[in-house]
Formats: sequence, C-alpha cells, structure tokens
Amino acid sequence: MQPLTTLDSGIENLDRTQSFVLKAILDHATWTVDEYCDVARTAGPESLHILRSLEEFRVIERVGGAAGEKPAAEKVAGDSAARSRYRIRPLMIGSVTAHLRSRNNLH
Repeated sequence: MQPLTTLDSGIENLDRTQSFVLKAILDHATWTVDEYCDVARTAGPESLHILRSLEEFRVIERVGGAAGEKPAAEKVAGDSAARSRYRIRPLMIGSVTAHLRSRNNLH
C-alpha cells in the first residue's frame, strides 16, 4: 500500500499573466473581464481569453449572472447588465495560494 499523494493540478505551469489574475481574484474575491481590462490595459477579447483559460484549467469558475448570459467582452458596449464574475474554486484556494507563494506573488 502506498500513501496518498496530492493530485497534480498543473497549476505550476501557469504563466505570469495567469498568476497575476489569480492574485487579483484572491485579493478581491471575484473579478470580471472588464475589471481585468481596466487594470491590465488589455482588449476585451484578450482578457476574456485569459479568464477562460483559467476556467478551462478548472482553477476559477463563473459566479452570479443569469444562465446563458454572454461574457462581458461579448456584450454590446454600454450594456449595464450584470457581468460574469469569476472566483477561485473553493477546493483550489490552497493550491493557488501555494502557487502564488512559490512565485513570490503572495506573502
């Protein structure tokens, strides 16, 4: 019998930009595509791509908003409807924290 080991989440393979987004989400609890655009000064599609890549890694998830709602970068300019917010998945908080500490992004 072998002792249990932790599952490899692949989180150590995230790039600097993805790590920055995780730090911001950890600091603010949730984040939107528009908020990332404002802080990083990037275009909506690029910001949406970064958040979706983290969602595909199953590190973050969407919260709130109606089902079937378009992500913020896909909405018409000036649309004030609720935007998709992302948060770190509860079971991933420990892994994210360890990852950010290993990169000296979290103290």
